Amino acid sequence: MNTARKALCMWFVSLFAAIPSAPAFQAASGEGAVIGHLTQVEGTVLRYVTDEDDWVQLVKDSPVGIEDLLFCEENSKAEIIIPNNTWIRTGSATRLHIINLADNTTRMEVESGLARLYNKGSVAVITVATPFGSLLAPPLTAFDLSLRDDTVQVTALAGTVTFNYLK
Repeated sequence: MNTARKALCMWFVSLFAAIPSAPAFQAASGEGAVIGHLTQVEGTVLRYVTDEDDWVQLVKDSPVGIEDLLFCEENSKAEIIIPNNTWIRTGSATRLHIINLADNTTRMEVESGLARLYNKGSVAVITVATPFGSLLAPPLTAFDLSLRDDTVQVTALAGTVTFNYLK
């Protein structure tokens, strides 16, 4: 690479390094809100919009946040990455309701379908409510969750997750 190109590349690197990162969205309480986004979409992924009482189709890079009700249609897949180092991969016919997102927690309900969740953070915990009970995943864990009409299957892929059946 010639000297002029190297100088131009170094100038761009220094320019972008000097730009401050964007502040987090501010929640009503004054704390920064945690907003995730869809990093991968195959097929049809829908979000329920309460004001319109209807489902709308999402595309790659759509924001995902608190109180979002998502549905991954039959033969569809999606990946959601949350800034607290939670990764969610959904499969066919999966219905997912995000309850809370914060720096130290991801809380959701999975009502049906397949999901693989990764807790790649060192502080945050993931809690998942299902029709059969609730699951707790501490930092540095990964697990598969499969829900059918009358069964739930949880498979730990890394670390130890705890499932508490409803009584």
